[in-house]
Amino acid sequence: MNFKFLPWLLASLLFPLGAFAQSSGFNTLDQRSFFETGRLRSEDRLLLQRAPSGIAPFRAQSDAWQLLIFENIGVSLWMPPGILREETVTVPTALGDLNFRGLASQQEDRRYLAAYASGLTPQQQGDFKALLQAIQAKAAPAGEFKLQSQRSVSLGDYAGEELRFLGKEEGIVFRVYLVKDKLYALGVRYPRSAPNAQATNGFLGSLQLL
Repeated sequence: MNFKFLPWLLASLLFPLGAFAQSSGFNTLDQRSFFETGRLRSEDRLLLQRAPSGIAPFRAQSDAWQLLIFENIGVSLWMPPGILREETVTVPTALGDLNFRGLASQQEDRRYLAAYASGLTPQQQGDFKALLQAIQAKAAPAGEFKLQSQRSVSLGDYAGEELRFLGKEEGIVFRVYLVKDKLYALGVRYPRSAPNAQATNGFLGSLQLL
């Protein structure tokens, strides 16, 4: 997935995100995704690490958002500051698996995820409701989260849905768009006591078609 970070971020990341994860020795259990449990256990350790010295100017607590451009899938978005991690997530559906690739930004107490699945079959494209229900079951299990609201949204001329959930300690909100043979998904997981609606809505509303 080709994306362009702003210049300072390119300078600070010496290796691709996927290679970093591999070289850091994360195992399968440790690579739990936003869709399943939220923050990774390994990221608790990463949050305590300092940036390497002598390679590039870097502010570990930077509050700058970064513009990401995904040319190969035709979208751009603004990503909040945090530890960036490339991810893959499989969502099973009655119409076949959805294989998402994405990028997450992990902060100390919340998580932002942008993901896409391509190559949807005609049957999948024709039943957006079934795909949305499968994503909901994966992202916010009924036994842990209760649906608070659902509304229609749009990405250019394409329709989508926004769903908001609350659990005992956390909240989840995500948007999913069906664009031809692709699904685009944006999600935020946050503490129930500190939702930060401005950042959440800013992230969800930043996705644009190129």
